[in-house]
Amino acid sequence: MTLPENTYEVAAREVFEKHFPSHPPFLVELLSKVLGSVLSASIGGRIGRTHEQSVRSAANQLEQLHGSLSASLKAISSLSNLGQEILSRAMIGLLDGDDMKLGAYYYPDVRMGYAHKVAEAECQIKSLRNQTALALNVARGAEKIRGRGRPTKDDALSIAQHCALAFQVLGGIPSKPSWDPYESESYGKFYFFVKDMFAAGSVEANPEEYSKQAVEFLKKIN
Repeated sequence: MTLPENTYEVAAREVFEKHFPSHPPFLVELLSKVLGSVLSASIGGRIGRTHEQSVRSAANQLEQLHGSLSASLKAISSLSNLGQEILSRAMIGLLDGDDMKLGAYYYPDVRMGYAHKVAEAECQIKSLRNQTALALNVARGAEKIRGRGRPTKDDALSIAQHCALAFQVLGGIPSKPSWDPYESESYGKFYFFVKDMFAAGSVEANPEEYSKQAVEFLKKIN
């Protein structure tokens, strides 16, 4: 179950306060908001391949809608005067009713003055088509082209990378975990920080693996 985003912020703050108890509260508060939003996005499925597939699906739907609206505009523009006249009368309700004799309204030379209703509808459809085109461009821009294969743990990696950045901001030096042969377990300040942050977001991923990847990420951008 996805919890409210501020719940993840509180959980992230508890991790920060545990590992950096003497740091300025305002900085811890700011970083807690950042990590809380990342945790929320991770749990909500807004990070990684699954989310990208959803974005791609939405973009495909928008593309289909844009095509349908364009086809509708073309069909409206091709209406004859008679077609526009009949449609305009339908739009104002003159053709409603089971006992309506439609024959009385089939004479285009008798203008009833409502053809502008069709033009207004056409303008609205044009506006919707243009807005759809804008939305489609945004969705396509956000869409990532990924190769096929096994889905990756992009959410866990994103959290670990943000942990590395926050760790660095707070004066720490993220390093890869070490191995304790006596206890048969990994250890290290940054490793434990990532491990606790994963636990705060109920992220099912190996903190050892992703703390290593986060350190490599930091090396590349510094």
